[in-house]
Amino acid sequence: LHGVALEILGHAHQHLCEHRKAQTAFEAAIVDYRQAGSLAFATKALILWGTSLLLTEEPLLALEQWSKALALARDTKDLAQCAKVYLAISQVYIGFGDDKASLHYNEMALKMAKLLGDSYLTCETHLYVVSDYMRLQRYAAALAELDCAEQLLSVPNKVWSAEIIYYRGAIHAKQGLFQQAKVE
Repeated sequence: LHGVALEILGHAHQHLCEHRKAQTAFEAAIVDYRQAGSLAFATKALILWGTSLLLTEEPLLALEQWSKALALARDTKDLAQCAKVYLAISQVYIGFGDDKASLHYNEMALKMAKLLGDSYLTCETHLYVVSDYMRLQRYAAALAELDCAEQLLSVPNKVWSAEIIYYRGAIHAKQGLFQQAKVE
């Protein structure tokens, strides 16, 4: 229970842009989770810690935490957590300007999400892939991924619905289809 409180505290600090305090809270939560034998929660906290490190422009330290998270997720055979780590790692490659590497990690996450049959994670991952395809100017592939994501929105999600509309409009604008972009 103390680990959960520390994780919530980390989130609160994160929202206030107090990243060092957030990182300290996430790190303490990991210790508590491990002592309690809750490796799934420790993995989640490692992912959060890595994300916080990325927000403070420390991508190599973020990758270090995500590597630890991936090792834990692999050891516990938690494909959902593995997929979430890959989604996180992809963000570092975007920062490095390596969109092909980002796509590679997001496609691995998508394979895992599909294997799990987790429509929520699969939809989220499709949107990460769409973003990669947009940066790579592979617009037909991006539209196909959007179709897949849209089909998975069985439970309304206003944020993802808005992202789908945004991406369709942005793709059409990039293709010079300004009338279609307006419709979207």
